[in-house]
Amino acid sequence: MKVLETGAIERLVVGSIAGVLPPLKSIAYRLLKRRETAPLPGDARVTRFSQLLANDGACSAPPPKPEDVALIQYTGGTAGTPKGAMLTHQNLTANARQVHAIDPGTADGDRIVGVLPFFHVFANTCVLNRTVVAGGQIAMLPRFDAKATLQTIARVKATALPGVPTMYQALLDHPETARTDFSSLRVCISGGAPLPAEVEQRFEQVTKARLIEGYGL
Repeated sequence: MKVLETGAIERLVVGSIAGVLPPLKSIAYRLLKRRETAPLPGDARVTRFSQLLANDGACSAPPPKPEDVALIQYTGGTAGTPKGAMLTHQNLTANARQVHAIDPGTADGDRIVGVLPFFHVFANTCVLNRTVVAGGQIAMLPRFDAKATLQTIARVKATALPGVPTMYQALLDHPETARTDFSSLRVCISGGAPLPAEVEQRFEQVTKARLIEGYGL
């Protein structure tokens, strides 16, 4: 990888995950990933993120406006190099309210099972932002495991489970499904891949919850 030294861009923001990792993990990351790290030009003026966080009060951030960029969300790279999509506060707010409109019963007592990765826009919108808008709770799991997900649904009395089609298929195929209490589950949103009609129908029959397919551009 190479950082561009010339071009029409006025300012280039360079980020590294090493700057936000704990000390030991940061050192390991720098050692193991140094071949994948782009060198900065020798005359580059660098302000590190940690320095910005340690603001001494001399500078104050301007109040955000709806059209200001709130998130640079990288695409999956399926059609080439991943691209940073600039999402504004208004973009994220509108999308979260759209998800809320799918399930208008969403309230502050809702409990969403968060098993999707938050770095993906699907989870960012349908798990994180949607729950913030409603004032609900997120039961987070480190990764998808069918048994752990079923147990979490029953334990926290989950009202929603956003996921991908293979997750719903795995839940239907698991032997614990027949003994799981789905009575609290209300609406689930499927994305990331086409949802087979038979999976949708069977999931709704077993759980008595709605399974809605969505897609994003």
